[in-house]
Amino acid sequence: MMLQLYVNYKFLFVGDLFEREEDITNPTLWQHVAGSDDPHKQQQNRNMILKIADWIVPGHGPMFKVTEEMKNGVK
Repeated sequence: MMLQLYVNYKFLFVGDLFEREEDITNPTLWQHVAGSDDPHKQQQNRNMILKIADWIVPGHGPMFKVTEEMKNGVK
């Protein structure tokens, strides 16, 4: 078993702000399937998280690395 240390990375535990990594490319997953009480505000918060996070721990599914492509896709 190998232990990896992640020093100086920002891991954000975001709950259902992100359902899972796939909802970045398929917003229907969080907007309609999971539902959102305020999609506009949720999108603003998601954008903020994508700008500052190195890794995201979503509400469902495994944690994922925030790529430059994800950061560049933020409006």
